[in-house]
This record gives sequence, C-alpha cells and structure tokens, in this order.
Amino acid sequence: MNKEIKVIIEKDGKVTFEVQGVRGSQCLNLTESLEQGIGDVIERRKKGEFYQFSSINLEQNIDRRNIPD
Repeated sequence: MNKEIKVIIEKDGKVTFEVQGVRGSQCLNLTESLEQGIGDVIERRKKGEFYQFSSINLEQNIDRRNIPD
C-alpha cells in the first residue's frame, strides 16, 4: 500500500490529517511539517496501525544486532 495523507478541512476551519499505508510512529514524521505550518495540534488520535511495527524497522534492528563490536 502506498503512503497517503488525507487532508480534511471542515467548514469551521478545523484541519484533520489521516495517514494511510504507514505503520508505527512513521505517521508522525510524515505529518510533522504540515502540523507546524498549520498551527497547534489540539488532538491526536492514533489508529491501530500506530501500534504495529513496520517490517523495515524490524529488519534494521536485526541488522544492528548482527554487527560485530
């Protein structure tokens, strides 16, 4: 699945970002610059994917453990 940020702007000016195709805390990195440009974050809701590890992170951890000192 491709990484995607859905931006919803409501009539009252409230802006919501919904990140799709990303697991773990990577979604926070993707929306950081957008959040800074818009203003203060009032609420953050984490979906189930936030609590899942990405296979890339697991592979990186395994690689680090196999490196000799």
